Amino acid sequence: MASTRASARPAAVAAPALPANANAKKEHLPAAAAFVNPYLGHRNLSETEQQVLGEYARLAATIARIASLSTTLSSSSTHHALLTQLRVLERKMGLVLTLFKASVWSVVMTHQQHLEETEAARAAAAEHGGFGNEQDDGDADTVRGGYGAPY
Repeated sequence: MASTRASARPAAVAAPALPANANAKKEHLPAAAAFVNPYLGHRNLSETEQQVLGEYARLAATIARIASLSTTLSSSSTHHALLTQLRVLERKMGLVLTLFKASVWSVVMTHQQHLEETEAARAAAAEHGGFGNEQDDGDADTVRGGYGAPY
C-alpha cells in the first residue's frame, strides 16, 4: 500500500543553502561540537529521511573539516617552520650531548686520578715498610678489596 505522502513529495530535495562566508576560515571546532540537523522539521521529508539526510550533512561537514585540516597540515610553510625549529633543537641537543660527555669525562678522570694517588701513597708506604702513613679515604672499593668484601 503506497503512502499518499510519497506521491506529493518532490523528486529531489535540495540541501539548504550555505551562508556566503562558508568558505571563510572557520574556527576549529572539536569533533564533538553540537551539530544541528538542517533537515529537521522539513515538511516534505519523513522522520527517517530527515535523520538520514542529517547524517549525510554531518558527514559532509566532517569531511570538509578534515580537508581543511589536511590542507593546513600539508602546506609547505608549516613544514618549513617545523624543520627550522627542529634544526634549532638539534643544535641545542648537540651542545647538551657535548657538555654531558665532558662532564662524564671529568668525573672519570677525577676518579682515575684519585685511584692513582691512592695507589702511589700505598706504594710509598709499602717501600718504607710501615702502614702508619696510609690514609683511610673511606672508599670501600680501595680499602677493603672492592665491593664491600671483608679484609
